[in-house]
Amino acid sequence: MDDVTLWKEFRRLRIHDHRSSSPPPLGEETAKKPPCRRGYFLVLECLEQGTGKTQKEIADAVGIRAQSLSEALAGMEEKGLIQRVADAEDRRAIRVFITEAGIRFRDERKREIKLRAEELFRPLSEEEKKTMYDILRKLRRDAREEE
Repeated sequence: MDDVTLWKEFRRLRIHDHRSSSPPPLGEETAKKPPCRRGYFLVLECLEQGTGKTQKEIADAVGIRAQSLSEALAGMEEKGLIQRVADAEDRRAIRVFITEAGIRFRDERKREIKLRAEELFRPLSEEEKKTMYDILRKLRRDAREEE
């Protein structure tokens, strides 16, 4: 079990927890430039270079409400991280594309997360990491069933 996979699972649980009005995950208040709200990285991570996704596809992939995503996309577009374009085949649909600035930001955050995850989970054995991962997935599944 690699540290980044465990970190992502931990973050997913914390994002669900945020929807329940709990305190922000560790470090969110000190996010690096450009100033970013919770979820920006997850949105950028689900966008592949060159392939646009609809807001519904992104909301489903990231696990956030459409309204929250819409607000986040507006901020991300303002910061130059994404670009929204009308779908050529369905003019009612908007496709979201990652920009070069978005790719740089996403890749920088990936490196930061990798370093932070390695540091955080260093004391755990591989078996303990696997157990923690399984427990976090179970907690997240249970939390989703309660919604």
